[in-house]
Amino acid sequence: MKYVEAVGGTDSKKYYISLKDEEDNWTLFTYDIEKGMWHKEDDTHMLWTANIGTDMYYIGADNKLYSVSGNITDYADANAAMESRVPWLMESGPIGLYSPDHKWITKIQIRYETDIDTEMEVWMKYDDHPWERKFYMTHPQHLGSDLLTILPYRCDTAKMKIVGRGGIHHSHY
Repeated sequence: MKYVEAVGGTDSKKYYISLKDEEDNWTLFTYDIEKGMWHKEDDTHMLWTANIGTDMYYIGADNKLYSVSGNITDYADANAAMESRVPWLMESGPIGLYSPDHKWITKIQIRYETDIDTEMEVWMKYDDHPWERKFYMTHPQHLGSDLLTILPYRCDTAKMKIVGRGGIHHSHY
């Protein structure tokens, strides 16, 4: 069986990993560090994990907070408020646009999926020139995947920076 889209974390005694199989089914596996054994648990789909002390917390596919110990009272209760949109940044290393056989990259495509009310900017830097903003968007009411195309200038190297606030789930370039 082939698995993709892994999300994992640990509580210091076990390693937990949520995986999607070829048929889009989610499975939670645990690795017992002391015993050196893998166990297939259930169909839990973890989106994010965090280790605090000797416990592991995760956000499930239903966007609720869970703990592998079952205790979330230290960090959330029925009156917990949703966190505001979190700022984030991704920056590439140098992208070689000129190859030894004299071919130039003429197009960079970015596929992304955002939450409602997400803001995102794409910046490009060519050679030693300053950063240039190439794209800005907000999605006040839109969910789903989008494709952005950037036509880079001819140069030896470029860097890309994607800056945003809110949820982004996929970004491939």
